Amino acid sequence: MEWIGKVIEAAKLPTKFIVGIFLVAIALLFLPQPLIDSLYLKDFKGKYGLYFGIIALSTGALLLIESILYFWKKIQIKRNVDKFKKQALVRIQRLDHAEKAVIREFYLKGQNTLKLPIDHPVVAGLINSGILQIVSSQGRMSLAGMLFSTKISDTVQKQLATEMIDLPTGQPTQEQIEFLRNNRPDFAASIEREESIFRW
Repeated sequence: MEWIGKVIEAAKLPTKFIVGIFLVAIALLFLPQPLIDSLYLKDFKGKYGLYFGIIALSTGALLLIESILYFWKKIQIKRNVDKFKKQALVRIQRLDHAEKAVIREFYLKGQNTLKLPIDHPVVAGLINSGILQIVSSQGRMSLAGMLFSTKISDTVQKQLATEMIDLPTGQPTQEQIEFLRNNRPDFAASIEREESIFRW
């Protein structure tokens, strides 16, 4: 029963090696006899032919199992992503004042991406709920926190209406302008001061 141990060992090999072994075993089993003779494999096949069948079956089974697991994992990831997106869409219906203020910044500044402090509780909550997403791999430390480029996720952007974040739909009144000015995120002024310094 030594071959069982060999199969277990083969299962630990990278998939590309298993594919290679499978193809070689299949080739030796089904190649035309004249081709086998021309490759000087007649004696080799006669001596070890039994093992080629075992190898072909075992590696084929391993590849089938790996394929099933691969596609199952893909399906699970897609389900989780879809579930995450649905939760984000539900979440934007019940934003609090601080969360609305953060999202309004994108509209007030007319930018698709903003540098936001991802360690700020409000920003972190919006990221964790899938409303915002980080779009850069590098950030910088600031007085407001660790700044990373972020954007409103595409799924949320398509469903987000201005009234959800208390933005005026038409020409804003003076009262609305004052509201927007007085209800910006608590870190906004600090970031703008630092950016003005860096520009110099």
